[in-house]
Amino acid sequence: MPLRKVTDMEDAWMELVFSSNALGLDGLTKDLVTGVEPHFVTWEDVGKKHRLVLRGELHAQAVFGDVNYRADAGVIDFSKDIERAAGNQDSPRFKRYFVMAPSRLVRGALGAMAERIKGWIEGIKLEPEPAVKAHAGPLDKLADEAQATINGVATAEGATTTFRRRVVEDFLDEVDAFRMDLQGELQKRAAKHKLGPEWVAKFFRPARRRARRGPADEDGDETPPAK
Repeated sequence: MPLRKVTDMEDAWMELVFSSNALGLDGLTKDLVTGVEPHFVTWEDVGKKHRLVLRGELHAQAVFGDVNYRADAGVIDFSKDIERAAGNQDSPRFKRYFVMAPSRLVRGALGAMAERIKGWIEGIKLEPEPAVKAHAGPLDKLADEAQATINGVATAEGATTTFRRRVVEDFLDEVDAFRMDLQGELQKRAAKHKLGPEWVAKFFRPARRRARRGPADEDGDETPPAK
């Protein structure tokens, strides 16, 4: 029976641990345990590097969240001051900056809001009220930070994707190749000792099976769990 492919790092570890233990329990296969060990070493190394890459991605996402919050707050603060100076949100002066409600603008994408902020800066610098004009510098900086953090997230996510494709998937293929070779060796030993395919199968993790006794069918087998 062909072996299923491992799906991820956890699955690979569980398959290796199961096979290692199963091999060690049978007198005909104890010598094969040492063949599993190098894959544990590689698993540890790949896993450590993967976590470092993920840490970078999560850091970038945290920075994004912080900048997004501060940019939203900066836009809302500016909207209050320009509304106060313009008289109301229906005035042309207010609508020069906000063609939509500020609350709606901040719910949109950070990149789109950053571009809109950039378009405001020169106009804000020309506003007569010092309280309004004071928003130009901080908003300009927030728009730059927003674009930088968007690029940072894209770079970090790209690094994670590349690592998974080039390193993690290569390791999973390595584990699958090892398991296939192991299966071949076990089949040779099974033939030599006149053992059936069930003997070979016991060295590979089966589909989940209930450990406790359940209602038996007419043949005495356990009733499988409901799907």
